Amino acid sequence: MDQTSLGYKRLSLFMFPTLFLYFKRVIKDAPRWNINDLIHYIVPILFFTTVQSLEAFGYLLPEVISLFYIFYFLLILFYLLLSIRLYQISFLSKHSSGNQILNMDHYAKKWILFLLIINVILCFRVLVIVCMDLYHGTLSGFENGMWLWATIIIAIFVKLLISPEILFGSSVLQKRVDISRGHGKKTIALNVWKLDQTTKFNNKQDELLSAKVQGSLIEKIQTIEEVVFDKKLFGNSNFDLQMLAREIKVPKSHLTFIFKYHCQLFFPEFKKMLQIREAENLIDQGYLKDNTIESLSVTVGFSSYNPFYVSFKKHTGFSPQNYIKQ
Repeated sequence: MDQTSLGYKRLSLFMFPTLFLYFKRVIKDAPRWNINDLIHYIVPILFFTTVQSLEAFGYLLPEVISLFYIFYFLLILFYLLLSIRLYQISFLSKHSSGNQILNMDHYAKKWILFLLIINVILCFRVLVIVCMDLYHGTLSGFENGMWLWATIIIAIFVKLLISPEILFGSSVLQKRVDISRGHGKKTIALNVWKLDQTTKFNNKQDELLSAKVQGSLIEKIQTIEEVVFDKKLFGNSNFDLQMLAREIKVPKSHLTFIFKYHCQLFFPEFKKMLQIREAENLIDQGYLKDNTIESLSVTVGFSSYNPFYVSFKKHTGFSPQNYIKQ
């Protein structure tokens, strides 16, 4: 078969599920590919094998090639819609519901949005070509609009050059986050913190505490995040501010001051936010395949299902059941 009519282009079927899984990995911050992700390759493999067999036996008729073009477009459209939905759930819904996500998500959001726009343009190009070919009864082999494809490739190349975190990984991305916050090498992951030192204090005691806290504010916040992320302390429903103070070895009054003046959330809501974040991670990892939602609520540190349900919907914009469906 002439390469310009079909040939190697059939291999690009595998690009679309791969791109969607890449989006999923970036958005969910997954450490590695999940074996369950291979299900996305079943249809492309079956179609690719079928076309290869038809070609080998001389049955690759023009009608089959036309079918390939139509299938090609439908596959792009399907994974484009999945990607947009994933983007909406992971970024837009969380912002609208007031959930505070990682600062790194700001850069991930811009990168994913850029790729989604590229994908939309590619999908539109394929739709135009398929319609033109069907209308004229010819097979262009996707050669129409190659200038557009070349322009997109150049745009992606330029984007990579000006985005070193994409080329060199999360360490560069985190450094860019730190620099953008204006605090050198100190790492602050959550964007719930208010680092403005021009705060007006409610009383003299808080003003005196400020002198003790401000000098090491960033280090204290960094320690809070390291402890609650690494040790998953909020899995204990009774964990409180006093216990956190003992854990990071600072006076409770310092933590009270930090959550009062330098956090957008009071400690109980801060705790719930991270508990829900952990619940999302467990759901994404398949926890509910062998466990109930009630068990999940206890695992992440809620005393019962009802407060878990209320907090989950507040921070994600979905009930647990609807989140699982999405």
